Amino acid sequence: MNRSRDNWHTHGEPNWPDGRKAGDRYGSCQCALRSLRTAFIGIVALVLGTVVLGQDSHARMPDDRNRDAQWRDRGDDGEVYMRSSPRARHRDPATRRKRIIIPHREAVDAPCMSIEASARLKAAYDRWIADPNTSRRYIANRNGDGVLANNEPEVAESLITMYSATGDITYLHEAATHALTILKLRDDFTGHPDYSGRARPVWSTTNPKYVNAGRPFGFLGESAWLSFPMAYFAWTVRTNPSVQAIPHASGQSLAELADRFLLEIEKTIDHHAPDWHTDHKHEHPIGYYTTSTDFSDAVGLRPGAIEPMNFQSSMGRLLAMLYLATGHQGYLRQAQHLAAFLLYDLRYIPKMDSYQWGYWPRTPYYPNRVRSHANADDLSHAGLSVDFMEMMARHRLGIFGPLEMRRLTNTFLRNLYRGRVGVFAARVDGGDGRAHVGHLGRFVSLNRWSRRVASILNETLLRSASDRYPSSTLVLLGTARLLAGSDGVSEVPRACS
Repeated sequence: MNRSRDNWHTHGEPNWPDGRKAGDRYGSCQCALRSLRTAFIGIVALVLGTVVLGQDSHARMPDDRNRDAQWRDRGDDGEVYMRSSPRARHRDPATRRKRIIIPHREAVDAPCMSIEASARLKAAYDRWIADPNTSRRYIANRNGDGVLANNEPEVAESLITMYSATGDITYLHEAATHALTILKLRDDFTGHPDYSGRARPVWSTTNPKYVNAGRPFGFLGESAWLSFPMAYFAWTVRTNPSVQAIPHASGQSLAELADRFLLEIEKTIDHHAPDWHTDHKHEHPIGYYTTSTDFSDAVGLRPGAIEPMNFQSSMGRLLAMLYLATGHQGYLRQAQHLAAFLLYDLRYIPKMDSYQWGYWPRTPYYPNRVRSHANADDLSHAGLSVDFMEMMARHRLGIFGPLEMRRLTNTFLRNLYRGRVGVFAARVDGGDGRAHVGHLGRFVSLNRWSRRVASILNETLLRSASDRYPSSTLVLLGTARLLAGSDGVSEVPRACS
């Protein structure tokens, strides 16, 4: 039995924090004793600052008392829905949803950050971004060697996040310059043809690590990575009317640049459209991408093979951001199909109440073109899937909700974190040695869902503030997210009193 099906439903009666089940009856003495014991445990946990019974604090929020109310999605009419009885899970999804009105209580408050710590982080970020070796080195050339796609998106995204954190328009101007440069380095602007002999709206690479015989090819993941800062910029500008008329050095206003970026991203998405597939699993629609059927020189990928999970997630987060920027339902549906694909592929570990997943999808959605891969995803690529899942939950776009976020934070706390600040496993199952701390930048989005995760990541990335250079561009992004609350669009961290 595929245990990931449990991700869609929760079973059994709700459990209360003191161990009772709904419907239990106690005598007055027993009730009083249990109340005293519960109060004592609560006081000890509060004083010691520990987590009761080894669980994350968010895992014991009151919402856990009714887990059926934790899974909900947003319908095409914009209303919030939840799953009804688990017994209805084999019926059409539309018949097992009912409209409810619920308070928006998914996330916990971010822990406070001292004014001194915030100042140190901002000073470090400004020092790094002022150095051309950090800020401009990756946009000096097109993506032939793959360096542009593997580094520049985090730089551009961090600049937009810093604008959200500080309100300083200088960051947004610099982000616009970076996004515009990314666009101008696309093959159809540079005139560089790919393997087909045509210059198409992708950023092709000839790096022998990715392609054989030096044949240029534009990978799905790299298209998504390099398009995302443009979509993020467009959403930021469109949701901040006060900056829309501000002119940019290119001669266009920021609003005009945002509109241009959205039109150009659509060309890239259309390029990959022939490789998009839809299917159903347990009567629920899913979607995923495969590699081009007419290209046989991608390293490790057969023509028509299913793409790696981080590629699927990267397209998912791009489509979700495009929906937020435009409101087009087509983007939302496609993002939801990709989210469902990812959710069904997650492996739920009941003992740890956490998730594991592979670099490659493990379920053969596409017959004869998928092989099983046992290796768990590595930290740097897993961060892209974490970003996608968290974005869907944070904006209440469906598929992922508070229950999935709790399990995802447990993946961080129980699989990745090794009990000491700065020491993390390299894979999401807790294996394969020690991870590079710089790869944690995307996991800062989980700060929103767990105070414990926030405390660990805050202290870990704060240690990098004294470095002369960031150890990776993900440190730039992680630092910006810490300053912005968690993701560049939530509240700025509260100052400690």
